[in-house]
Amino acid sequence: MADLKKLAERAIELIKKNSCDGFVRVSSNKKSEFNIEGGEFTLYRTLFDENVGVGVYKDTKKGYYQTNKLTEEDIDKAVDAAITSAESSQPDDGNVLAPCAGTFNDVQGVYECDQDKLFFRVKELKETLEKDFPLIQIVAIIAQHNAADYIYATTAGTFSTERFGSYSVTLEIAGHEGDKTSSMVYSGAGTLSLDKPFLDLADFRFRVDTAIKQLHAEPIEGKFTGTMVLTPGILGMALYSISGMAGGGSILDKSSIYLDKLGKKIADERINVTFSVDDERIIHHPVLTGDGYKAETQDFIKDGVLNRFSINDYISRKTGFERAKNDSDGMIVRPGDKSLDEIIQGIEKGILVGDFSGGQPAPNGEFSGIAKASFLIENGKVTKALSETMINGNFADMVNNLRGISKETIEDGWSSLPYMAFDGIVISGK
Repeated sequence: MADLKKLAERAIELIKKNSCDGFVRVSSNKKSEFNIEGGEFTLYRTLFDENVGVGVYKDTKKGYYQTNKLTEEDIDKAVDAAITSAESSQPDDGNVLAPCAGTFNDVQGVYECDQDKLFFRVKELKETLEKDFPLIQIVAIIAQHNAADYIYATTAGTFSTERFGSYSVTLEIAGHEGDKTSSMVYSGAGTLSLDKPFLDLADFRFRVDTAIKQLHAEPIEGKFTGTMVLTPGILGMALYSISGMAGGGSILDKSSIYLDKLGKKIADERINVTFSVDDERIIHHPVLTGDGYKAETQDFIKDGVLNRFSINDYISRKTGFERAKNDSDGMIVRPGDKSLDEIIQGIEKGILVGDFSGGQPAPNGEFSGIAKASFLIENGKVTKALSETMINGNFADMVNNLRGISKETIEDGWSSLPYMAFDGIVISGK
């Protein structure tokens, strides 16, 4: 393997010699993977990936070049290409290298793969599903161990080395009985330990139950306005959509509906969303942001109040708003004080949404799509599984029409999320 530290130092020295500011990211990744398709082991492989990215600031011009070749000659070519790119770009006063964040040497997770135990857990998952859940069809199981080394260095003096390793498993299943097959159901989890059966990770058991019940899915007739209960995975998607509406290009071009809402209430006061870089339920804690600042835990929504925009250093400099102190990884949502059953018991009519298919929300927060792996709620009970059902609403309104937050949470290695129920959602079938 290439000497990443030596290559990073070489790149920084070359950038300095050309009277420029800049940064370099060098990475090496090893992935070990077991695949099951159609219920049979189909693949075991180990993949290696190396990458270097060089960014250069020349006055207020910025250039960037990336390659997967990690020799000294290729590093020299990457620096030259980044400088050439900068020279041909347009001046922009937002192009500024982050100041020195310090020196870091960070080791996290489990770097060495226990291949025997990983294979045992995959085989155990396959055999448990086949034995205990005969109505489950295994479409795919992908189990991986990823081990990575990263170096980030800048001409300002930041120098960070990071070594990280973790396991992950993705499950794709369907219900199957005779000639009847349900729609696909997916789930995934990351973990630092193989001490627990994969079926006990994240929401895998719930997903297995969902796939079986979807064999008897029925359409609903007509349209009604009711309560939507989001499972944790879909809740995460919804909250990331809101984060996107309060960040990026929409803040830069001033089209965001949240542009004048910083420090103001935008959601029910029970909603608290934090992006954490140190929570023990998250398997990887980034040291630096993508811009080269020390990553810090930061609230996104606190007691319903918008606490930050999801913007990087460049957009911060262009708009005057404070940059986000992390890259929106590690979402933690504070749970409520009622069980999911208690919340459902108070719902007259609604839907429990396990998955969603739809495009990005409109700039004003309007969304429309198909609820998948979902169930009808009637008179305080989850009744029948639903075939594809349309749901329509507005994210900005939705988070102000909160019915309840569950005290149960799902931890998948990348987030900790409860169930949430929202009123005022339009639900329609045939």
